[in-house]
Amino acid sequence: MPTHRLGWKLGLVWLALGCLELCGCGRQSTPTTTSGGVGVVDLDAVAKAIGRDTQMQQSAGRKVAELSREITELQAAMNRRLAQENEQLEEETEGGKPAANAQKELLQTRAKMVQKLREKKAEADRLLAQHRARLIAEFREETRPVLREIADQRGLSIVIPKNEVLLLTVNPAVDLTEAVVAKLKRAGGPAPAPLSDSPTVPPDGELESGDGTAAAAN
Repeated sequence: MPTHRLGWKLGLVWLALGCLELCGCGRQSTPTTTSGGVGVVDLDAVAKAIGRDTQMQQSAGRKVAELSREITELQAAMNRRLAQENEQLEEETEGGKPAANAQKELLQTRAKMVQKLREKKAEADRLLAQHRARLIAEFREETRPVLREIADQRGLSIVIPKNEVLLLTVNPAVDLTEAVVAKLKRAGGPAPAPLSDSPTVPPDGELESGDGTAAAAN
C-alpha cells in the first residue's frame, strides 16, 4: 500500500475517534487545567517599583566607599615606606655602596608594592561583587513567598525571571510582575533584611589578580 494512502486512512481513523468523543459516545475527556504552567516575573521592574533598587544602590555605594578608603590608606602607607627606603638607600650609597645596587633594590621594593596594591584592588572587586550578589539574593528570597502565592492562585508550577534575550515571546497572562508589585505595595514591600557588610580586605592576605574598583561600581 502506498505510503500516502496509508497516512490518509490513519487520518480518517483519528477523525472518527474525534467525532465519537464530541458526540459523547467515546470515553469521557478529562477537564484541562492550568496546573503545571510556567510564569515569568521581571524582578528588576519589581525592585524599581517598590524602591528597593535605590536601597541596593546605596548599600553598594557604601561598600565602594569603604573599599576605596582601604585602598587609599594602603597606597599612602606604601608611599611612606617607599620614601623611607629611598632615604635609606641614599645614605648607604653615600657610605660607599654602589649606586647601581641601591637603585636595583629600590626598584624591587617598588615592584613588590605595586603588585600588592594591584592584588588589593582585585580583592576589593571580588568583595564588591559578593556584596551585590548577596543583595540580589536577599531580595529574591524576600519576594519568593509572594511569587509562590500568586503562582498557586494561577495554577502555575514554575516561575522564572523574565529575560528578553532568552524569552522570544511571553503571554501577558503568565507575566506576574504587576501582580507581585501590587501585592508588595499593599503589604508595604518586603522588609529589607539586615545587611552585614562583606569582611574587610586583609592587609596582607593572599589576593586574586585584577584591578578596577571604580569600574566594578558602575
